[in-house]
Amino acid sequence: MPRTVSKHLSGRLRTVHSQAKAIHQSAALPSERDFGLAGSRFSCLTRAMPQRKPQRCVSQAAIAIKAGLAASTVSLALRGGQGLTPQTIKRVTDAADQLGYESNKLVHALRSGRTRIIGVMVPLYDSYWTDVVRGIHDTLIERDYVSMALWERYHGSTNSEEENIAQFRRLLQWRADGAILSPSFGLAYQKSVTQLTQLAQRNLPFTTIDFHLPEPFKADTVLSDEIMGAELIASHLYHLGHRKILHLAGSDDLQWSRDRRETFEHAIKKFPGMILKVIKLPIDERSSWNIQQHLVESPEITAVYAVTDSIAVETIQAASKLGLAVPADLSVIGFGNLELGAYLTPPLSTVKQRPYRIGCKSAELLLDRIEGKRDYKDVQLVRLPVDLIERATTSRPSATG
Repeated sequence: MPRTVSKHLSGRLRTVHSQAKAIHQSAALPSERDFGLAGSRFSCLTRAMPQRKPQRCVSQAAIAIKAGLAASTVSLALRGGQGLTPQTIKRVTDAADQLGYESNKLVHALRSGRTRIIGVMVPLYDSYWTDVVRGIHDTLIERDYVSMALWERYHGSTNSEEENIAQFRRLLQWRADGAILSPSFGLAYQKSVTQLTQLAQRNLPFTTIDFHLPEPFKADTVLSDEIMGAELIASHLYHLGHRKILHLAGSDDLQWSRDRRETFEHAIKKFPGMILKVIKLPIDERSSWNIQQHLVESPEITAVYAVTDSIAVETIQAASKLGLAVPADLSVIGFGNLELGAYLTPPLSTVKQRPYRIGCKSAELLLDRIEGKRDYKDVQLVRLPVDLIERATTSRPSATG
């Protein structure tokens, strides 16, 4: 190429570059001056934002080099360290921390066949169940498991059979290692087991709370000691001087409700002269108006034992509408020790359960079976003790009848 042509092209390219640079500068983002104060703040924010560094994946091989150990030793240490000394495990964990290592649970699940996911089918009905779930949660995280909440839909009514089956199938879809069931889900599983054959085939372990599945289901159970609770209430009312008692029971369809009624009927027989009247109230249809009608029909009653604290509260409301003072005219005692009871006027006498411990124990039993610490056929039923809480809704009757 002739030198004159080359010079001409070089000059032309420089001109084009200068024009392009000018166009780029004119098309730059608006300055702080263009936006005023808002622009100044935006500029400060963008300058203050940390520059994101590309993340890197720390391998176990890198940890092995850092710790000066074999890769197989590192792998074992990161999976719990069974058979390794505490010093070796510490060397691995220290090296992993220094390198910023985070284990990949999904990879571990694929390799081991265990997801470390536990289905928690325990709806938060009230403070009792809230504390149960807290106990479950704390135990799961302590042993490096995660919970998957599968509750009834909150729409003011119980789930249909199809909805319950869909919830159980989610346990399979997410490959849960096991599940903890409230009474409603325990009953749903018992009724629908023929449609959930895959769960049975997998031998998926369950723990039930306040509900006992028949022996073929091989499910552990955690309950409050209903016998102990019934005897505490019967003794308390008897020694106050009450002889004519009304028990507002729940439906016999609810196992815990049926147990609470039957144990109280048995306990009261130990005290001479006590007369018991039982009224079964559907839990989902109860109202202070219905209770009011029962009180009107039973004027001889001096004390009411309500199957739950919630029904006890409605009993106090019903008594108030009838002009009955609690406890002067009518003593009332509940069961459960819900938070609301302590803040009533007067505060509610009740039986205290141990919901947090119930949650912990239900998770412990389940995880022990999953981890092979107990034989699959070693089914346990655990009853936790209860306590009588004497507050201001029970006292001596004004006139012993």
